[in-house]
Amino acid sequence: MSTVACQVATPPTLWSPAETLSPRVRQLRDQYWDFYHRDYANEVRSFTSGASWDQVYAPWNWTNAPEMMMFFEGAKAYLLADATEVKLPPGFWEQPLVVRRAIFFKRVSVGRLGMETAPNGASHTMSFSPSLLKSDENHRKMVALLRAYGQVGGACLQVNVVSPETQRAAQQDPDAYRNLLVRITGYNAYFVMLGTEIQNEIIARESHAL
Repeated sequence: MSTVACQVATPPTLWSPAETLSPRVRQLRDQYWDFYHRDYANEVRSFTSGASWDQVYAPWNWTNAPEMMMFFEGAKAYLLADATEVKLPPGFWEQPLVVRRAIFFKRVSVGRLGMETAPNGASHTMSFSPSLLKSDENHRKMVALLRAYGQVGGACLQVNVVSPETQRAAQQDPDAYRNLLVRITGYNAYFVMLGTEIQNEIIARESHAL
């Protein structure tokens, strides 16, 4: 009976990065695996306006798979209970929704978040008007935006190019827009298959121009 010798890989060898990794991928890998040595952890932090009806968690604004749906109600409850109240300026509630969001997130990001928790960037979902694809000049601007985002360290940019008018038309006539896809944070979805609340949230997102 013959035996074959087995070489056991030591932990340092087993967990060492491959020599073929690019510098960028190696940086991301090292950052992911250094949580035992950091002064901070990748924990979710929640913030609230202080209003009694405030909702600090919405599943369509997060990276979620459908099979996580059973945990959403629990997440809403404990994130609201642990939320830190953000002091808002006078006249805040008289502003349009998109302005209130901008003010709120500016106060959170500037005054309460240590950027050391996101050294490799974060995921951003942006909506653009379809008009930016109507000319060669606008095509070049979009390409320049995507390249610049990567060059300054952006990790993930998720883009919707669809007008609010098209989305409202899809609400009125779903059969005519069965193939309309929108980007939620982390996944694509057919717009007409989403609930009205989520559809309205997507429509309310600000559209950017180039």
